[in-house]
Amino acid sequence: MFGKKDPAVENLRLFAQRLDREKLIYTKDESKKKITLSYNGDNFKSLKFVFLFDDDGESVAIRVWSIEEFTANQLSDAYEFCNRMNNDYRWLTFYIDSDNELTVRVDAILSQPSVADECLELLRRTVRIVDKVCGELYN
Repeated sequence: MFGKKDPAVENLRLFAQRLDREKLIYTKDESKKKITLSYNGDNFKSLKFVFLFDDDGESVAIRVWSIEEFTANQLSDAYEFCNRMNNDYRWLTFYIDSDNELTVRVDAILSQPSVADECLELLRRTVRIVDKVCGELYN
């Protein structure tokens, strides 16, 4: 165990360095192997984009929780909206979680040595798509 690098923490550090070069603000939690970034878009305010690095260092999960909360009466339309968005956008999966909130998930395989660039591209795509979807949701 001594002398071995934790692949997830190493990926987290590489991504953090890339974010630093881009001058993006984030929080890092090495013990939970996660990086969180807050964004404002044209169609949303202050959503958190969370990167969760898998222990094996071969993949990452991105989550965006609490985009919008729905009442019980709105759930049927919310499910239909998610289905439409899942059909329109292939990179992200939209679903209604157990709190009746619109949530986004992205799961991706990572390749060495381009982990940091891949994560940055995933961030950009996720923010761009979430912004478009929020535009459809709120208009």
